[in-house]
Amino acid sequence: MRRPRVDIADSRKAGAARMTLSVHAWGAYASYDRQVYAWRSDDYAINQVVKALKGKPFNGYASVLCVDRSFRTVKSGDQATAIEVLSQWGAARILKLKLGQIAIVPVPSSAATTFGFASAPLALCNGLVTKLGKTAALGPWLRFDRKMPTSHEGGSRDQDTIQKALRVKAGIRAGTTVVLVDDVKTTGSHLRACANALRDHGCTVEHVIVAASTVWQPAKDPFKLPPEEIEDAL
Repeated sequence: MRRPRVDIADSRKAGAARMTLSVHAWGAYASYDRQVYAWRSDDYAINQVVKALKGKPFNGYASVLCVDRSFRTVKSGDQATAIEVLSQWGAARILKLKLGQIAIVPVPSSAATTFGFASAPLALCNGLVTKLGKTAALGPWLRFDRKMPTSHEGGSRDQDTIQKALRVKAGIRAGTTVVLVDDVKTTGSHLRACANALRDHGCTVEHVIVAASTVWQPAKDPFKLPPEEIEDAL
């Protein structure tokens, strides 16, 4: 049974239990004007790793410190090494949360009209499941009912619009703990829409793993962003 939608203002008045959606980011994705704020070496490295994860070309290479204290060199087109770096960090973060048995669910790309559509988030999910072993299972449970325009094409960032276009795979066991996975968090609208769509099918969704979270001013330490709460009470 689908849960009824609850008006946020009404739920606050009623003292409803607080839901959380915490975004855990490996790095800060610099999106500020380089003429206003100078990019640092860490800013370039994070940008390059994200591009490698997405399969996008870039100049040079990134040398980054992994959770196992080794340095990895990520070159243009080297998605495998990017996934190794990110999944090491992501698996360590998930284990620290002590969530028990979980499903790792990729946030669908704008072109994902089928379940399990090949994408950077799905590739990262596979890396995480490999690292986590029996405590995690891949859950390619989300898709869109039609191809959505990207943000660069003027696509909507409205949470309700996104959620109405989402479809959830049938047969999900109620009570499943889900960790969402995406490449880059920008406004958080897609993440909240996906979390609510899964909650409507009985899942518990409180955490998101992303390669990077967009920042519009330099982060003090781009590799040490605190978890970001992107959802008020429902």
